[in-house]
Amino acid sequence: MSYFNNEIYTDSIRDTILTKSEINKIFTDNVLNEIGIQYPIFRIYSFSDKESKQYIIFTENVIKGNIEDEHSLKKNIKAFNISFLKDKQIKTNWTITDFIDETEKSISFWTRYLSLTDIDNDGYIDPIIVYGTKSLYGEDFEEGRVKILVYYLGKKIAIRHQNSTIDDGRHTQIDKTFFYLPTKLKKKVYNIILSLEENGHSLFNTETIEKIRKSLKN
Repeated sequence: MSYFNNEIYTDSIRDTILTKSEINKIFTDNVLNEIGIQYPIFRIYSFSDKESKQYIIFTENVIKGNIEDEHSLKKNIKAFNISFLKDKQIKTNWTITDFIDETEKSISFWTRYLSLTDIDNDGYIDPIIVYGTKSLYGEDFEEGRVKILVYYLGKKIAIRHQNSTIDDGRHTQIDKTFFYLPTKLKKKVYNIILSLEENGHSLFNTETIEKIRKSLKN
């Protein structure tokens, strides 16, 4: 199993990972076609909250190797958050789409950092999704991108980060709405960033870390 794809860091969501038999039963070819699945399915998670039972489908376009292998190369990724309505119609709540650029060799979802919990105890799940790239330059993730997406009450809030071994080469774009999130959510994201750094998957400038840390006091 890929290093990124183990569930060590996830918040007790192991039971919500659909098995192959569950996927085949729920997501028939007709359903997959209706959703618009184009790439191989990497993982499907399910969760329920006050709104509905929902599924997150992670797909990845593999150009070399096995989808489960951390050393495989992937060109495109796409995720779908869907729910089934009472009339069996499919509702797509949101999607994630990204791909490698000319300086990158692979992109993948990092489900090790996935969080599917009701962090602020309001009855709604607050998905946090992380993915990143490997660059053609440097070792592993030294020059790659990292993206952290928070879905809160129907809104998408992003942190976009460029890794670099050079201080001036690292830069982070944080959506302004991030700083208006409940403190519990900001703390969760802050802890994910610390884990990304600890595991060698990202390196943020000290100023960025400090800015997020200070926002936890608000």
